[in-house]
Amino acid sequence: MRTYNNLKPAVPPKEITDFKQMLETNSEVYNDRIQYIFKEDGEMKELTFTEFGAKVKAFTTFLYEKGLNGKRIAITGDTSPYWMVAFYAAVISGGVAVPLDRELDPDQMTEFIKIAECSAIVYTASVADKVEGEIANLPDLSNFFINKSLYFGNILYIISTNRY
Repeated sequence: MRTYNNLKPAVPPKEITDFKQMLETNSEVYNDRIQYIFKEDGEMKELTFTEFGAKVKAFTTFLYEKGLNGKRIAITGDTSPYWMVAFYAAVISGGVAVPLDRELDPDQMTEFIKIAECSAIVYTASVADKVEGEIANLPDLSNFFINKSLYFGNILYIISTNRY
């Protein structure tokens, strides 16, 4: 164990083996401490470690319910805690998070989604026109989900193809 000035921690650190365990440990240890401060709808909001963990668990459940566990999920849009919720949920559900730059042209975004063989894309409202305009051109499109508040805050959307 590393020490600083010959001091050791009072409690040895818990070994973390995956994102799910890290999320649970952070919720236990840091509980109601603020994890994120962010601006939404023109006002500053806070998200605690416990709240963040609950949102990740809810979105992970959503992915399982839609059969998207273990799949490749593209994520694009504004940087926010909800982007992180989608990232953690994709990985915890056994899948792969495929981050896409929100500044990509719609045709570039579509091409990356095809190359990565993504089963779904999660995105924020700021890129909705870009994503929704191009997503229709993807082969095998069968399901279109928009859920603005039930699982993951009011700024994330999800589109899913029937590649699962």
